[in-house]
Amino acid sequence: MKRNAPIKTVVSGMGRIAWMYHMPTLQKDDRFQLIAAVDPVAERRAEAEATYPGLRTYADLTPCSGRNRKRNWPF
Repeated sequence: MKRNAPIKTVVSGMGRIAWMYHMPTLQKDDRFQLIAAVDPVAERRAEAEATYPGLRTYADLTPCSGRNRKRNWPF
């Protein structure tokens, strides 16, 4: 059976639950590829970038919309 590519995943909102559960779980599971995080708080985005090297961060979901896929979105 051919293995499928990992599901590219974005976490929206870097609150307590994201830090304690979502981010670590996604990072450990090879079925998912954690590619971005969205949070309006600059400090949370900076912490996410420092904790997960290569992770892209955004202040809002605008870059994630289908209309913006041609604008360097990593999908």
